[in-house]
Amino acid sequence: MEMLSSDFKLGPSEQVECKMPVPPTVVYLGASRGVGFLAYRRLASLNPDVQSVLLVRSITDFKTSVEFASLDDDIVSRTILVEGDAHSEDDVRRLLSEGKETLTAIVFSIGYSRAPGFRNSVKSLMKGPEIELPDLCTRALITLVHTLHEAYFEYNEKPKLVVVSSMGLGAHAHTSALSPLLRPVYSRMNRADLEDKLAMEVVLEHSLMPPTVSASFPSTRYVPRHFPSASEVNPNILSEETLDSLPGRFIQPPDVCVLRPATLTNAKPRELVRVAQENEVPRGSHSFSSIGREDVAGFIADLIDGADENVTKWWGHQVVLAY
Repeated sequence: MEMLSSDFKLGPSEQVECKMPVPPTVVYLGASRGVGFLAYRRLASLNPDVQSVLLVRSITDFKTSVEFASLDDDIVSRTILVEGDAHSEDDVRRLLSEGKETLTAIVFSIGYSRAPGFRNSVKSLMKGPEIELPDLCTRALITLVHTLHEAYFEYNEKPKLVVVSSMGLGAHAHTSALSPLLRPVYSRMNRADLEDKLAMEVVLEHSLMPPTVSASFPSTRYVPRHFPSASEVNPNILSEETLDSLPGRFIQPPDVCVLRPATLTNAKPRELVRVAQENEVPRGSHSFSSIGREDVAGFIADLIDGADENVTKWWGHQVVLAY
């Protein structure tokens, strides 16, 4: 089986003339730190016209954070902060309303942050991580899906959606994409986190329309389809009743990119990143083991910016990112 992969540089993208009469807007859920924050900062640096809207739990806390201190005045001037909870439809509704007709993309990068330190790492390895909200990601995406559906058909240009997930989700990907060395790590240390993201992807799959061939998307070969089965979902995280309550299939697959990065690290950007469609990672590949948060963020920024065709071709895919 031939692997679909592509090396690309995450250096500055060429500016392209914005055809929209007003500046585009990108909305972020889960961007107060981590990959989401880095993607927001990178895209705002690449495109001097883009407006960013961030949902944060506390505006005061965010403005006093190390992350906020790293922003220059120009980026801050083009940023709107919405204080709220990603599990509240009212708060997410307020978030989306800030984009109005200019909403270009939604970046969903909500995730679990482990406590730092060797002792906490050993504890996670022995007992598994302690997570207060086992459905953190799943419930947030359910809220977004319900809220987005309310206004979706009013958008002249449908907003694109980037969902940050994880490599190795589901029984098939766990055995085919992960090396034997990584499988116990994902099974033990990452189990709770991955159960949540697995259910999250099932929610997303139930919101996507069947793929169709069109002039703008001439092939459905790589449209996201390698989702975990609903039968693999932990019912304590996502029940059948909740799944049945979703508004239905309304999002076009080519407007979605599901990112399944390898193990996230704080490595310095390497600029050259390997990209593969989920089902075409070499079986048990040892080389698809880790990826820096900065490089994942750079991929997201270039994906939305649209100037680099080597990156934008991955819309409508489930993408594994790794070194």
